[in-house]
Amino acid sequence: MSTAPPVALSPLVDANTDGSSVAKPFINARPPFDDLGADIILRSSSGVDFYLSRPILSFASPFFDTMFSLPLPQAGAVQEMKDGKPVISVEEDEDTLDLLLKYCYPRWCTTLELEKTSFEKLISARQAAEKYEMEGVENRIREELIAERFLAKDPLRMYAIALRYRLERETRVAAKATLRLPILGRQYFDELEYISAGAHHRLQVYHLKCAEVAKKVATNLDWMTADKYVWFECNGECRNQASYTINYTPEVVTISGNRRKWVLSRWWWEYMTQAGRALAERPLGATVTDPDLMDDALGKASGCGFCRGRAFKEMRAFANVFSDEVDKAIAEVGQVPLMSTTILIAQS
Repeated sequence: MSTAPPVALSPLVDANTDGSSVAKPFINARPPFDDLGADIILRSSSGVDFYLSRPILSFASPFFDTMFSLPLPQAGAVQEMKDGKPVISVEEDEDTLDLLLKYCYPRWCTTLELEKTSFEKLISARQAAEKYEMEGVENRIREELIAERFLAKDPLRMYAIALRYRLERETRVAAKATLRLPILGRQYFDELEYISAGAHHRLQVYHLKCAEVAKKVATNLDWMTADKYVWFECNGECRNQASYTINYTPEVVTISGNRRKWVLSRWWWEYMTQAGRALAERPLGATVTDPDLMDDALGKASGCGFCRGRAFKEMRAFANVFSDEVDKAIAEVGQVPLMSTTILIAQS
């Protein structure tokens, strides 16, 4: 594969401060977009030339396929050429065009490459993919937009950006991810200025509804079908008995089938109490499997001679079931509305 020389001079000119003219250099793109075997050049707004294959571009983009099928310019019309190839100037900058076109050349669009790509660049590339009718590329980018590395870092910012660009699925995924954050004390992002107060209010209402149902999972144990847990059988130091009611535990809890459990380990009930408080702030299944919460409970369980042998295995299994039940309850809340009912009716 032969590559193009690094710099070419365009016939276009810029003006110096003294009014004289100077040829404007255009730089060739990085591999794989510097191949002289290409037959078309896309020039970015930042003056970088991408050497491309028409068949690949046509296959990825009906927009370019239609463009390439149009009759050639009439005699006398000016068509800029470089290295014997027609040059098409586009509005996108170098970074946006590079990412967009790498999706068309899968060998160059590696996982490692994507992991280095910022959320802003992906948004710009998605807009370009929509513009050039690259449906397959756009779908791949939208999958990347909801990658865990973005959801874990700035879910509220993601929500604002996705809502601004009317990306329904991404907005809803980001909205659910904001449940990881307490409703108070959230960080401010400039992107919040692009959404309405109504949109932010609907997100808060969604959080409060999820918190309400999540807390109930921690107090109403009708979902608990298994009962062969060590904290229901403890004969050790942490056992609670009906004859001495303490502040740590109730005298009895009721699980599925209206089964009552009169023996409770204090460390387990403390875990359930703390989990309920945490769910009020962060109503998500992952909250109850949080390492800090689990380590605190298991640390206390290790102090009981009866519980320590079974607590680790049984608590981790139980916490996973608990987490699933929380997520099921949240799912029943539904999805955060993207627009008010009044606006939706007005637009229909």
